Amino acid sequence: MTLKRVTRDLIGATLVGVAFLLVSPIFGQTPDVQTAAAASPRATSNGQYGAQSQISLQVAVGYQNIYRGSSWTPVRVSLHNSSNVDVTGTLQIPQSDQSTSVGTTPTFHGLYEAPVTLPAGGTKHVTIYVPGAGIQGHVDVTFHEEKNVVATGTAFPIGIDTSALLIGSLASSPGDTSWLASTIQQQVTTHVVRLTTATLDPLAQALNAFDIIVLSNVDTSQLDHAQVSALEAYVLNGGSLLLVGGPTWQQTLRPLPAALLPGKLVGTRVLPNLDRLRSLGSFPRSAGTQAFAVSVLTKPSGVVRAGQAGVPLVVRKLEGKGVVEYLAFDPALSPVSTGSPLLAHLVAMAAPVAITRTWSPQGFRARFEAIFRAVALTNELANVPAARLPLLAIFAALTLAYVVILGPANFLILRRIGRQHIAWITIPVLALIYVGSVFGIANHLKPNAALLNSIGIVTLGGSAGQQPATFYVSLAAPLPGTYQLTYASAALPASLPQVKSPSGFFPRNASTLQSTPLGLRLQEDPQTRVTFLAMQNWATRDLTLDTSVHIPGSVQSNLRIDAHGDVAGSIHNGTNLELRNPVIVAGQAIAHLPDIPAGATVQARVHPNSDTGGQDPTSFWSNLYGGPELNPSDAFGAFGFRDCCNQVSFPKETRLIDRMRNVIAMLSQAQALTSPGTVLLVGWSDRPLGTFTIDGVTPQRRDLNLIMTPLAVRFPSHGSFQLTDGTLAAHLVDIVPRAPQSCCFGFGGPDTPQQLSVGTGGSLTFEFDLPGSRHIHFQHLVLSTFGGEDSLGPARVYDWHTLRWIPINLSSGSFQFSAPNDFVSPGGQILVEIRATTGSGDITISDQYHALDLSGNGTVT
Repeated sequence: MTLKRVTRDLIGATLVGVAFLLVSPIFGQTPDVQTAAAASPRATSNGQYGAQSQISLQVAVGYQNIYRGSSWTPVRVSLHNSSNVDVTGTLQIPQSDQSTSVGTTPTFHGLYEAPVTLPAGGTKHVTIYVPGAGIQGHVDVTFHEEKNVVATGTAFPIGIDTSALLIGSLASSPGDTSWLASTIQQQVTTHVVRLTTATLDPLAQALNAFDIIVLSNVDTSQLDHAQVSALEAYVLNGGSLLLVGGPTWQQTLRPLPAALLPGKLVGTRVLPNLDRLRSLGSFPRSAGTQAFAVSVLTKPSGVVRAGQAGVPLVVRKLEGKGVVEYLAFDPALSPVSTGSPLLAHLVAMAAPVAITRTWSPQGFRARFEAIFRAVALTNELANVPAARLPLLAIFAALTLAYVVILGPANFLILRRIGRQHIAWITIPVLALIYVGSVFGIANHLKPNAALLNSIGIVTLGGSAGQQPATFYVSLAAPLPGTYQLTYASAALPASLPQVKSPSGFFPRNASTLQSTPLGLRLQEDPQTRVTFLAMQNWATRDLTLDTSVHIPGSVQSNLRIDAHGDVAGSIHNGTNLELRNPVIVAGQAIAHLPDIPAGATVQARVHPNSDTGGQDPTSFWSNLYGGPELNPSDAFGAFGFRDCCNQVSFPKETRLIDRMRNVIAMLSQAQALTSPGTVLLVGWSDRPLGTFTIDGVTPQRRDLNLIMTPLAVRFPSHGSFQLTDGTLAAHLVDIVPRAPQSCCFGFGGPDTPQQLSVGTGGSLTFEFDLPGSRHIHFQHLVLSTFGGEDSLGPARVYDWHTLRWIPINLSSGSFQFSAPNDFVSPGGQILVEIRATTGSGDITISDQYHALDLSGNGTVT
């Protein structure tokens, strides 16, 4: 910007400010945005809103009136205009209180909005996504035309928590998935809701409410691109997709992308029976003698759990963090559909972690976790160093000029022209010009003076393109007023109110938050827009954004397990981001690397181990960079009650590493930052991600993004290798569901998904995946338990040579395979089953990723 342009803008702003000061006494003050927005709707004489309104409104929340408190929830509104004129207005949904019944005083609340134009005689359908945690059993929707409420609607959905299983059924008719209703209902409270190709949400964040999505006998070609992309993202982020083949597989499975299929489907075949399914559970005897039409899958990319006559009947494929399970037969067809342990097992196999999560009591600790998260998040977001704003320099120069002009310059000029007697006029005029200048310049530069303090979490997949991201954003406003933030991509925004706890915790209800001032207006469509209302000097307000960011390129690794047990090789940063202070996490071992510029390659070496040293995942992440450990664990988990009524204090951030330490400490409190048993690269980028504007102007930004990406680890192409504990982690792939009888399953919850439990008669099956195992030959292979898991029940391992389970003894803490290569499948899987018997009682595993370890040595030919 040239000096001439700056001067012109300042003069214009000065004139505008002076004019405003001159006319404001005549026309009165401009109404405050917050006051106008909160003005009561105009009521008729009988007290009813819009009694003669010709706008009708219907509300549907969640899925068949069911919503999950831990996920984004769709609020679907149908508006009909029966008048003969077009109506333009705004849909509004106030943010409800958080789901905890105890807490502290929040500072403000938010309001979700969507602009709507209703044509004469027309109907529109609008969907707004709101956090499930804030629904509180009811949702109020109003439609405003200017300041008047012309239509209202209320829904009373039923909320479920993590103690229930939610299954979405995408099928042509309810009968196609009627077999789901009673499969595991005796062990787990299960809700099955019907989806259609018209109502399947195009956002993975909303689909995350489902533990399983079933596709059966439905024409998936009717799904649009956004819906298919949402299904892919749903699986990659940890969802479970159950695909039903059988005689109608073409319309259901052929239109799906390859990423959602565990192989290549080539046709249909009729089998005389399905007798080989008995290995997964009993079913009606007639199913062993009746012919079945099954779909034929070739080149399966997952584990074939059951097959017959060369046809895979049940295939389970890991895709990202999620699962795709494929059935070659249709369970809705008789006699399999009559209900059997087989069907219960097939459903449980699709989402074993979700099922064991349902037995975890939430209760006490979960009520407080949201509060502690908010305290940690908002205090770090407000941890902004002293501002160095050009605005301050301008005000200082303007004040100095005013003093000089008002005093010596005014006196000298009036004396030179002989008009000292009009000083009583010039001094007030100059003072008015100064005040107007300050006012005009302040309003002109207000968007430039605002500061966005942003913390992001981005998880990179194996390919370039859109990557899931969560941003925690704080707007620091040095000047009072209303600010409008626009994010130039699709996102789901949510307010993050600061909390005050002057007198500790107290009971609260849905009206607690509504009694606070309206702080944010949130709009999701057609673009993400957030209005920060009536901010004070140097105030901050915070929000979160669930979104995705485009990152070209990917991080690629060429890491090998060597003869010393190290994981060593190269890491190439193919993205456009410089990764600062990167760290490799392998089990409980870490290795710090030099900064990796965009396009650069570094060499890395780490010796994995699984020794936790008694520390929980929270403290592990807090100490990753030697940073503060905010809330040491006590009997109630990661948050101690001695911190319940105190504000969290973060150290000052004078260096980038200081901010990294504070952020990782904050995120370890607010997120489930755990290593899912894979070798993980953790790096940082202070490059702005996503495009934000304030009142149409690019603001000052202070960004820090945590970049995480799993790294592929392989065995050597040839030669010897040493496999050490902590290199490969087991993950739960199957469960025979039996509810545990004991109530001592900790205070886990949604933030501790690695904790597992099963009752007597049930079992847990874990899988190790050996990369590139076709030419691997083990001389020695040892399976061991770790982390104090000495209460494991009887165990079995699957012999892929004889296709049967072999009992083993883990009472000593380890088992050495006598013929190790027989227990490795052609695809590199090793299956271990832990059984809960009458003798062992309930089985509880504190960390599914570190309960079992593999070690040994061998060669690659």
